[in-house]
Amino acid sequence: MGKHEEWLSVADDFAAAALDDGIWLTALSRLAALTGFRCGQLIGVGSSAAVPFNFMNDIDPAAIEEFAAIGGADPAFNPRIRAGLRSPLMKSLAEADFVTREEFEHGAYYNDYCRRHDLQFGCVMPMLRDADSMIGLAVFRGLAQGHITADERQVFDSLAPHVRSAVRTRIALEKQGALVLKGALDALAITAFICDRAGTVRTMTCSAEDALHQGTLLRLHDGRLRALQTADSRKLAEAVDKAALGPQSSNGSALATAIVVRGCDSLPVVLDVIPLPQRDYSFGFDPRVLVVLRGSNSDGDSARTLALLQTAYQLTPAEAQIAMQIAAGHAPDTIARNRSVSVSTVRVQMRSVFAKLGVRRQSELVARLNRFR
Repeated sequence: MGKHEEWLSVADDFAAAALDDGIWLTALSRLAALTGFRCGQLIGVGSSAAVPFNFMNDIDPAAIEEFAAIGGADPAFNPRIRAGLRSPLMKSLAEADFVTREEFEHGAYYNDYCRRHDLQFGCVMPMLRDADSMIGLAVFRGLAQGHITADERQVFDSLAPHVRSAVRTRIALEKQGALVLKGALDALAITAFICDRAGTVRTMTCSAEDALHQGTLLRLHDGRLRALQTADSRKLAEAVDKAALGPQSSNGSALATAIVVRGCDSLPVVLDVIPLPQRDYSFGFDPRVLVVLRGSNSDGDSARTLALLQTAYQLTPAEAQIAMQIAAGHAPDTIARNRSVSVSTVRVQMRSVFAKLGVRRQSELVARLNRFR
């Protein structure tokens, strides 16, 4: 493959990555190789040195975890981040453009982290930026390979607009996901607020909007849900932040958290805070958390639970029904008779339910579904 054809192929890889999460690392790897580097990076930097995402190819995952743990996105610690925040968008920067000899030879970022992971030289570029965040593109290599050459930088600069276009497309699709979910929940007459990774309410169903306008139970403050009472607001914020981390927390906690809040009339109302399935390579703009106002009658609750299982966890109608029957204490053979199917069919569907809800045993499934009831 000639140089021009290879360039076109890499540009095509990024266009495809906007629609297929699994291609990002391949595209970054090929970008790095075409520019003479070992490793490519696509990183999101938020306020307080947060790292919403950090995609890097051909590097130990522990190095990515370490980057976040040591405050690698803090501009006071990392000269690359500092330069990216100050530079015009889509301007490439190499070490010679912004790093002093003192920082390179003795600074903790270069002399420790970059030296240990062989990332001393690179080319970085801020692609998107707002008041609270930045998305950057970079390629890295070790000390032996040295600074980027003029030809390598020209290739990097020429491909960067294609990467930016792919990122913008992916973000638009992720944001659209919240609207699609809203439409599905509206059709089911569910009162729900849809939040992103930061706990910000991206959209809400029509009935949720009505509940908010009434002002007797919930309100919005800086884009986040708040209860009328301070203690209730604290519990709600903690539950949303925990859910935003994903369905499978490290301590094995339940998928849904039930929060009791009190409105103006002091009567208790239950809110279900539900983490949504996450993509492996997400920019964090997709729906992460559902906050659902629980209904009051048992028939409505059953229909609501079925709807949530199908909408939030992609269960089929049959799988949702089976999950409900398991939660009610029915054995697989009883469920099979009730549904006029074989026990083996029920067991296959149970395995699918377990996988989608992130549980391994029937008792875990019962415990988690009971949180919806």
